[in-house]
Amino acid sequence: MSLGRHWAPLSAAALSLSLFHTLVDWHIGLFGATAQVLSVPQAALAGVTAALYGWWGWSLAGAAGAAAGRRSHLASVLVLTVGWAFAGNGLVIAACLPPCSGGFPHQDIAHVGSLMLGAVGGYTTWRGLHKQPGTIAWPLPVVALGLLTAAFALEGITSAAQ
Repeated sequence: MSLGRHWAPLSAAALSLSLFHTLVDWHIGLFGATAQVLSVPQAALAGVTAALYGWWGWSLAGAAGAAAGRRSHLASVLVLTVGWAFAGNGLVIAACLPPCSGGFPHQDIAHVGSLMLGAVGGYTTWRGLHKQPGTIAWPLPVVALGLLTAAFALEGITSAAQ
């Protein structure tokens, strides 16, 4: 069997491991100390991150279905799999090479897993996108890119505020 047919489970696995990575980041205090009251940037980051994962799930469901616009949903999945899992959660391994003292072993598992699943999931999604007929309605992947941009900006703000 070709990996090209398995974009959905691989992208879903990338989403799942990416969520694990995000939860570990919050737990170790990467985005500020855990407290009963969130700062405005922390609350905004939590909201944007929740929206990002919701958009990813909705895009996966739309891409896997037979509905019109499937290619647009698939493009949105590609943006999130490559942008969030591979780049945002995986490539940051360069900032804390294994063994990462800040959250060993969980942070290392999250970085390496996101790097691998983001790359393989992104590749298979790219192949699936090219095999899918039709046009891409660009608002869906543009929203995904906007959520990524907002999340990265808020992560920078919250981690710099420490």
